[in-house]
Amino acid sequence: DYTGPQDLETTDDSDPRRAYRVHIDGLDENGNLAAEKGSTVTLRTSLQDVFTGEPASAPQGGQMTYGIEAVYADGSPAPLNLIAESIEVDSRTGEIKLIGYRGDQYDPQARGVRLRTVVERSTPATSTEPARRQ
Repeated sequence: DYTGPQDLETTDDSDPRRAYRVHIDGLDENGNLAAEKGSTVTLRTSLQDVFTGEPASAPQGGQMTYGIEAVYADGSPAPLNLIAESIEVDSRTGEIKLIGYRGDQYDPQARGVRLRTVVERSTPATSTEPARRQ
């Protein structure tokens, strides 16, 4: 049985209140990661307001948490070590370091792997509203 917080409401992907997009500095003009094999690649992830283009911030008392996931082209999970020897993620700032970048052009198994960044923006619960995650 689930025993975690019961007052958490998530915002569905189709909800118009999801007015944000993830922006990643460190990619080429086509949105691809291009770097030398064996190098350390630094990516900086931010959340942007789609209406203003300005960086989004955490709501008062809330927080933003950053993470990553690797998936194959069909959407199934992929091991992160196909991307780099090691990966460091600062979940508070969105900085991602790929240490020992493997370069997908060098490994046929990794060609279909996609690295996806995830940003969770949470609003704390109040006496009248449950906590919310976007």
